[in-house]
Amino acid sequence: MSPSSTMAENGDSPKRRPEVIDLATESSDRPRKKMMLDFRQQIKIMVKGRSGHYEHYQVPANIAKARSAFIREHCGTNSTMVIEEERPWLVRPYLHLICTDQIVLSSDEEALNARSKCELTIALYMLAQKLGDAVSANLIIDHLSTLLDSGLPVELIPLVYDRQEAGSPLRRLFVNYVAETMSAGRFTSKPANRWHQEFLYDVVGEMAKRRDAQGLRLEKLSSDDTRQYHLQS
Repeated sequence: MSPSSTMAENGDSPKRRPEVIDLATESSDRPRKKMMLDFRQQIKIMVKGRSGHYEHYQVPANIAKARSAFIREHCGTNSTMVIEEERPWLVRPYLHLICTDQIVLSSDEEALNARSKCELTIALYMLAQKLGDAVSANLIIDHLSTLLDSGLPVELIPLVYDRQEAGSPLRRLFVNYVAETMSAGRFTSKPANRWHQEFLYDVVGEMAKRRDAQGLRLEKLSSDDTRQYHLQS
């Protein structure tokens, strides 16, 4: 199997299902309060892409400011703000997310393959990070964790390692996935020179933590609870 293939075989990849959490009552992990969307006061968001073209969106001001530190800081009392984004259309699923807590990547999401879903979910996570929205970032990484049940498209590793700092939740999620897969004997892809070297180093380090001095396998160190990857609000 080539390095660009998916790290899963016959649906036997490690499962990482998040616990069911009542978001309306959860306070320590996802601090939030119930909020009715106020469509009477809206923010106009102008999203500028690389080409200089603008896409225009409107969103209730109360939910946008409650979720995004960036919007709170840059909007103030103004009703219009500009966001620069490489993929302007990503703002649309982000705004849908903050209003509904539902991750919908595309109007025709069923047509997306597993790799595209993972790639778009990663990009959406990075947008939530950029906008200072820990609540949305945590919802997104929970969703990404379930997508990895179908395997990790290894060609996405450089995307994460080139744009995320050491020890970031996305890096740790990828490293733990590979370490758990290898520990369980389900790792079918062979590491290659084209892989990100820092990623390989992190995987080796994580594998070393899972073995004792005699080289015997220890109990799994990481938890299935995806809250270990959550950002603090």
